[in-house]
Amino acid sequence: MRVLAAILLLLVGSGCERAPVEPGMFFPTWSPEGAVPTGIVQGVLVREDRCLFVEGNRERTLVVWEEGLGFDGDALLSFAGAPIAHLGETIHGGGGYFSDRGHMERLAQEAIPDRCVPSGSDRFALIYEVAAGPFG
Repeated sequence: MRVLAAILLLLVGSGCERAPVEPGMFFPTWSPEGAVPTGIVQGVLVREDRCLFVEGNRERTLVVWEEGLGFDGDALLSFAGAPIAHLGETIHGGGGYFSDRGHMERLAQEAIPDRCVPSGSDRFALIYEVAAGPFG
């Protein structure tokens, strides 16, 4: 019985893994439970001023990442800490684009630093089920 309980504890605990986030990096997350945006977010992974963006069509977008993902060095990390993509590579995932900073801060449950708001526009994205490469 103790062995079964230990195995169950390991299985339950493994679902709660979180990848590390580089110290000083602003890496907001959200929990995609219930109704989620059904669009596609895609772009090149870019880091600037300790913020992580996707860039496409000459527009930079701050991303609020699926809870459990991480970022360290130059890599976006899976829940288990394995690299999904590196800076300069294209990523895609489910989600959507938004312009309401307050809404994004409520979802992320933290304030977005001004340094992470793309110059000249409030452009944000929610993303989940992230993969490397272009969608399609």
